[in-house]
Amino acid sequence: MRWSVASSMWLYDSTNGGRSWTYRSTLPALRGWEADLVRPSANVGFALVKGFGTERAADAGIAETTDGGATWSSRSDPCERNRAARSFGFTQRLQAASPTVLWLFCGAHPSAGTQAKLVWRSVNSGQTWKLVAGSAI
Repeated sequence: MRWSVASSMWLYDSTNGGRSWTYRSTLPALRGWEADLVRPSANVGFALVKGFGTERAADAGIAETTDGGATWSSRSDPCERNRAARSFGFTQRLQAASPTVLWLFCGAHPSAGTQAKLVWRSVNSGQTWKLVAGSAI
């Protein structure tokens, strides 16, 4: 039997070092197997919701909040966009240098040196991406 259930992602916030948590929001239209959150400022944050392995959750991708998590906007994810053509997306990592400058790493099978690795950069909060480095392009 094969399971392919993806979960909704919920955001909780702690203002006391993790002793207590407050529910903030559910990431609308984003479901996946795991999520990374990067927060370059008090109100701006980006969530990278990922599928699992070669299976892609239908709604995986990147979302941005500019109001501390109350509302979210979808952003393009070049890793997911290129997954079918090149088997990318096994590993994704998102970093925010500022509220507008993002770096996204896409890699297939992290321990295999012959597998594709890509680095993307956005200077407009993930609205568009530019490929800045990669192998097997």
